Amino acid sequence: MSAFNGPSQPAPAGYQMYRAGRSINVTPAVGEGDRVVVARFYSRYCSETYSPGNPLVSLPRQIQFVREPTLTVSNVPATVRCGNRTAFTPSVSASQAVAVSYAYSVGTGWTTGSVKNGPIMVTPSGTNGTTLTITPTYNCGGTSVPGTPKAVAIGFDATQPVPTLVTIPELCPGQRKIIVATQVPGASSYTWSGVSAPLTLTQNNPTDWFAYITAPANLTTSVRPVVRVTANSAYGCAATYSEAPVKAGYGNSYLDIYPAPVNVQGVPTVCANSVLTYRLLESQAIGTNTELEWTAYNCTILTDLTYGAPPVIQVQAPSYNPGQNGFWVKLRYKDGCGEYRLPYPVNGTWQPTIFAGNSINGQPCSAGPDNPRPTAYPSPANESLTLKNLRGTAELYNAQGRVVRQQQLPAVGPATLDIRALPAGLYYLKGMDATGQAVRQTVQVQH
Repeated sequence: MSAFNGPSQPAPAGYQMYRAGRSINVTPAVGEGDRVVVARFYSRYCSETYSPGNPLVSLPRQIQFVREPTLTVSNVPATVRCGNRTAFTPSVSASQAVAVSYAYSVGTGWTTGSVKNGPIMVTPSGTNGTTLTITPTYNCGGTSVPGTPKAVAIGFDATQPVPTLVTIPELCPGQRKIIVATQVPGASSYTWSGVSAPLTLTQNNPTDWFAYITAPANLTTSVRPVVRVTANSAYGCAATYSEAPVKAGYGNSYLDIYPAPVNVQGVPTVCANSVLTYRLLESQAIGTNTELEWTAYNCTILTDLTYGAPPVIQVQAPSYNPGQNGFWVKLRYKDGCGEYRLPYPVNGTWQPTIFAGNSINGQPCSAGPDNPRPTAYPSPANESLTLKNLRGTAELYNAQGRVVRQQQLPAVGPATLDIRALPAGLYYLKGMDATGQAVRQTVQVQH
């Protein structure tokens, strides 16, 4: 056998270790498997073979060493944010079923509350992180043995949590509704802002994380204020906020026509027998429209309205008949506020009546593929508009009449107009067709 001298050298498994002296110290490592140590004492003058007739060799003494359990700690946040004093209860478990008790400690500013014979509750300081230290004490054969402490680091985020608007109302005239934000741990008060006349914003108490918005009964226009809620900290954290638009009023509605009629000497005109699409466009509409009723005069409705009234129909213009070729389409519906509405023509210069002609600005309606109709699609559009059969410079106007996009168009082929940065809503596209005549089309941006 190989011999290992010195009191601190371990013996590999399966080896014997010879040491001088009358004692030996054995310290099991934390986390290693259980060990059995067998000790036997010999005389330096005799053989190492034990037998009943050899009294100078002792009987073996066997001692079992049980390893220290491994501790697992859970239900401890990895990071706390500034102002957060939400208490938590750590969960500690040992890898072996042994009698064990725990002592807990945290850093400056943190507090621990204990439950008799149970787990503790830890409350963050609201201004810094800490290290949670758990020190175990084991009961081994009636003796209390201190164990190896377990340390768990808790980080700190200097940013206070952001309040989130979870209930965003839509108000018809005369309504009062609540707008609600999430509560921010450690916030001392909430400030509501962003609403002005004709709407009113009411907060009963500074500590309320909710407020009330009221729309007057005589509200005739649609408004969309951006409401902001700000969480103010009681622990020196920077205030945080969130905001969202709130719809109020009836909203606006328009009746769009595609392909758009062309103004011929002040008269809206389309080619006789052409197919037109009438579409209801809305801005800041509230709720769901019902009871849509389409009425057509001197033209044919091509859309099947048997199973309801969709917000889009197709009609065919009448044949060319001078003096009797005027036609119109109207829509009546009940909006989400329960009011009956008649949408405006999308182009305010048009009259409800459109005329069916055999030529447009001197170009016969049977011009064929050499004079294709300009168009912009899709509508609604999300990221871009494709402009087809338009020439010159395309200009896109918002509802207030301001140019928001302008692009020079190629002589041949379609073009693409980027609209990703534009707010959702109704826009008007102006350009020229192949004959140099001005054309205009309504498009809707919807992200």
